[in-house]
Amino acid sequence: MSQAKKRRSCPAVNRDITAAECGENRVSHYACPESCPFNPFAAANYAALLQAENALDLTCMKRCAAEDAAVTTTIAAARRLNEGHGWHAAIAWNLFFQRDGSGKTFGERWQEAGFPGLKNDERVLFRGKMQLRVALLEVHRVLDEQRFEAVDLLDPTATPMMLVDRSVAAVAVRFVTILTWTYPLPYFSRLSGMGITMSDLGPFSPVEMLDACIAHLGGPAGRDAQRRWLAENFVRINDALVATGLERRRQMLARMDASFGAATYELRASFRNCRSALTEDPAIEVDEVQEAELKKGFAEAMVWFEAKPAGGMASMPGRRVLGRVVLGLNEWRVEAIGGSRLDELRERFEARLGNRVRFVKERRDNLAGQLAAKEPPANLALVPPQLLELPGMLDMATSRIAAPPAGVSFEEYKAEMMVAQRRAWFDEPLPALDGRTAREAAKLPALRLRLLELVKGQVRQVDRSNLETGRADDINAVIRELGLAEIDFPPPPPRRPAADAAPSDDESDDEGAGDRDYCPPPTSRRHPPGAAAGGSAPPFSNRPLTLDEAVDRLRTGVDAFETAADAIAEIAAAGSTLFEDAHALAEGLMDERDFSYLSVFLIQIWFALVPRGGSAPRLRLAAMKAAIARDEGRIGPGGSASMGAMRRIFEDSPQPHLLQVVTGAVVNSVETGPKAARPQPGSVVGIVLVLKAMIGEIDHGLRRR
Repeated sequence: MSQAKKRRSCPAVNRDITAAECGENRVSHYACPESCPFNPFAAANYAALLQAENALDLTCMKRCAAEDAAVTTTIAAARRLNEGHGWHAAIAWNLFFQRDGSGKTFGERWQEAGFPGLKNDERVLFRGKMQLRVALLEVHRVLDEQRFEAVDLLDPTATPMMLVDRSVAAVAVRFVTILTWTYPLPYFSRLSGMGITMSDLGPFSPVEMLDACIAHLGGPAGRDAQRRWLAENFVRINDALVATGLERRRQMLARMDASFGAATYELRASFRNCRSALTEDPAIEVDEVQEAELKKGFAEAMVWFEAKPAGGMASMPGRRVLGRVVLGLNEWRVEAIGGSRLDELRERFEARLGNRVRFVKERRDNLAGQLAAKEPPANLALVPPQLLELPGMLDMATSRIAAPPAGVSFEEYKAEMMVAQRRAWFDEPLPALDGRTAREAAKLPALRLRLLELVKGQVRQVDRSNLETGRADDINAVIRELGLAEIDFPPPPPRRPAADAAPSDDESDDEGAGDRDYCPPPTSRRHPPGAAAGGSAPPFSNRPLTLDEAVDRLRTGVDAFETAADAIAEIAAAGSTLFEDAHALAEGLMDERDFSYLSVFLIQIWFALVPRGGSAPRLRLAAMKAAIARDEGRIGPGGSASMGAMRRIFEDSPQPHLLQVVTGAVVNSVETGPKAARPQPGSVVGIVLVLKAMIGEIDHGLRRR
């Protein structure tokens, strides 16, 4: 390569410089513009930045462990207690917050020593990480699939910050609030670890929720002191928020009128006479008979609507359903959800039919109680009492709307109905606003903050719906009509959820380059808000899949995704550690090329077993390592497995047919796949062992629920 090609034009110093000079001085000593193509800290070079972060995180942990071997034990213990938040919080605390006898953190000691072993880019990056802090981010604008703008609600005076994070930006919506870790880089800020998405807890704002938890757990006053306390107690805050959500849900279920009631009546007049009397009521319409009802001898069904909307629900679209009447030759049954609705339905039914019918029996099933019995118990010691005030109420009412007009799609019709509903909501007295309407509350300072939280919730719902459906419904007209200029931000652009791109190799002649083996560290994992919708594995069964079921699930589980990146994004959104753990398991069994090949099958087995839209089963890394070691012992030295050994390996899997099908695909690809893409024959056994351990652990995690 000629010397000319090794030089580059530097806009920071207005002359040509060598790649080595660039790598040693960029950003640290030269005021580099973000637009420079050689700037690894530019948003356009995000993939290279991820690569540098991964390598630096590994270097940090090795140096920290060399200083104090007990750190590794501490972090491992934290991970066992809390797979997601505990692991990262322990790493962050030991690197950047825990101080020694001289008052210095690990990061400060390393900086004082001159960062031995680090290159320029890594030093710049680590100085940014040394400013790591806990923040309560409220998203205001989503710019694209990797950039979004947010404010830190813990600092009301702070200006909005730009953040670059593909896994969050791909699914973020306006006004979602995340308690997370962030640190500044030259042109934007970055997230670190897993965030806690602040769920809606009645009328409480995210700041009120966090303040209540801090006070209840004995945290300090003052934001600076609280940030350090949050860094040390991040897991406790998460546990308190989870417990509060569980208890509020339990109390809501306990108050909910959600019994299913059915009363049976015997006909004492002719069927025709009784039916005629029933259909004279204008609140009754013919309904579809269910298959189960036909099997029990019922021939017709009627839906009975409420006479008028209940208070506080005028904005509910369509006609509210009171209940149903199913008609048999000799017996009729009236049924409703909710005890009060059944009482009203029986009263109206008996008034309409009179002595034409005779009451026979009634049954009421407490659906709310059944749901409550399935709820996990909350640790009440962690629940701030004030967050249980103003309990939420769930109305089990349903409504029927007319069919869309000719030429109007259901999605368009639904969007029009939602617009009409929101407009009606403007003038509806709301308990959360002390009985005032939204229009009235917008003009009253004491209620305006509450109104803002309510409208933010509506914006989140619309944005999430748009993200799932691909529509572009706009709720900003509501914001402007109410005069809420402080939350008037443009809607997010259309996006497709995507995983962080695998890092690419940096230029080999740059000072910032070096070994860039991709090993996602704990800090690379994200927990984006929301869960994707779409095709899903059926609910988990306690029996192993049959061979036909395994084949079908492996095929259909990934059909809903256009690209592997989409599938990886959904796995990450569920909070899974699948790929991080697999990378740790693969060490010594295969190289990076074959790990990429393994990743394809990891996606397949995940969606063959795990229903979409829920939380991920917890994976125990130590248990999987032990399983692989046990199977390696069966195979013996050299890694050449006998047929008997492989048969035993298949037989003790909780999903033997699934493992058999996947293994067949691995072996077939070695023999018939494109040469550039096929795994190396020597890695096949390792790939199968990792897949077996993962299948067993996913199965175990699902059974524990």
